[in-house]
Amino acid sequence: MIEKYELTTLKDIFNNVPIDRVEDCMKELAALLIQAKTIDMSMRAVAHLTAGDAADVRTEWPEPVIWVDDGEGNIVTDIELNSEKIGSIKSNINSPRA
Repeated sequence: MIEKYELTTLKDIFNNVPIDRVEDCMKELAALLIQAKTIDMSMRAVAHLTAGDAADVRTEWPEPVIWVDDGEGNIVTDIELNSEKIGSIKSNINSPRA
């Protein structure tokens, strides 16, 4: 059975994620954080190049993050503009790197 966990703090992981699943949870959260930060940096660079500054670029970490414990290692970052979803970036932490 696939479990889903709402995570806002590290305490949520400590209290809710079974001990044998913590390592996978943390690997996926780390990959999600890196993916989100990379998108943020890219958006700021584009805004700076096109508009001259990136003051209006805002990236928000979702609260809570929903971790799906399915063993698949899929990471999805949604991209929104003016509260409207305009795309998603999907990756998998189990895929070999090029």
